[in-house]
Amino acid sequence: MNAAPDPKMVKPKVNLITSGTSKYSKKKRDESVYHYLKRLSHLHLEGKNLTEIDCDFSVCPQLSVLYLYDNHLTAIPDLSRNRNLSHLYLQDNQIRHIPDLSSLIQLTKLYLSNNCIAVIEGLKNLHHLNELYIDRQQLPPGEKLLLDPRSIRAIAVCLQVLNISGNRLTSLNELHPLHQLTCLYASDNKVSQFSDVAGALMNMEKLATLELHGNPMCRNKRYRDKLIIMVKSLENLDGKDISVTSKTFIHNWSASRTALRPRREPTRVLNPYKGDPVDDTNFTTFPRDSKVSGYMMPGLPMRKHFSQSSAKGSSKTYSSSMSNADNNQNTNNPFVPINQDFEVLRRDFRVETRDQGTHPKTPSPYLRHLKKVSHASRTHPKTPSPGLRHLKKVSHAPA
Repeated sequence: MNAAPDPKMVKPKVNLITSGTSKYSKKKRDESVYHYLKRLSHLHLEGKNLTEIDCDFSVCPQLSVLYLYDNHLTAIPDLSRNRNLSHLYLQDNQIRHIPDLSSLIQLTKLYLSNNCIAVIEGLKNLHHLNELYIDRQQLPPGEKLLLDPRSIRAIAVCLQVLNISGNRLTSLNELHPLHQLTCLYASDNKVSQFSDVAGALMNMEKLATLELHGNPMCRNKRYRDKLIIMVKSLENLDGKDISVTSKTFIHNWSASRTALRPRREPTRVLNPYKGDPVDDTNFTTFPRDSKVSGYMMPGLPMRKHFSQSSAKGSSKTYSSSMSNADNNQNTNNPFVPINQDFEVLRRDFRVETRDQGTHPKTPSPYLRHLKKVSHASRTHPKTPSPGLRHLKKVSHAPA
């Protein structure tokens, strides 16, 4: 197999420049070459196997579009005097460095794809640069494309389209200043976490087109939904349009999940009973004398039951027990009085039970009636009923 021929060493001269003109701007017969080059606006020098350019393009002061792609250039030619240049096509070369392009104040589109550039730099003062294509740089193994913060801040006010795909980037947060972006192409990189893109994407309020396919983060099940929620202005993701219906549904679903998230957290209640299993983490303790809002006192037993049970004991025993209860009220009572009515109720109950302990218990009226009836039956003979008296008379009558 024959080896591929080396590219021809071609140096553009005036005749090469004139050969790169389009058919719509041909040189007139009576027109001088100097005048012809002076009015040129488009120059086509693509695919000519150029390795270097040693001539100055200042002979074309009106040049606005320069096509130099698909060559073998290792450096960008001197364009400092071409201030009217707006479109520069340099993709598919072997360029290793971006020189200072601050003199190209009218530059709007810069194509540097598929070169050997390691750092994005030299873009200061390009206040009209709208589109930058610097994807798929041929870098040594283990290296990634670096971004000069000064250049990024300089083009932040104007850049709308950026293509940095295939550059082994692990994070996009360095693009945070680019708040005017409408299209971002960052596919086939090494971005693995949503946090590596959130810092930049949340600042791009005008972003409509985003491509991130080919990154490890795309393996996440909710990858597409999360990006749609993160970038509300998004209209196209990874080449697929986002309908208004799907966007509305995803945003409503996210809002409902956010609203329900606090309710799913376990509610921890302070259990005052000793011995009960209580989780002692993340709950609030209250002072003993404070009032807890929303706390309901459990029902008390009947006062009559307390009266009857307390009357069985002696007044001394009950008084001492009540005294001990008063002394231990603040330490053993698990409940906290919540209002003044409960204090009055407890004081009335204490007075009533104390009186019943010191005085004999007065029987009820019904009990007094039963005692009277039983006493009368013992002191007076029982009078037979009229029917019994009639039977006795009949039995004693003569036959």
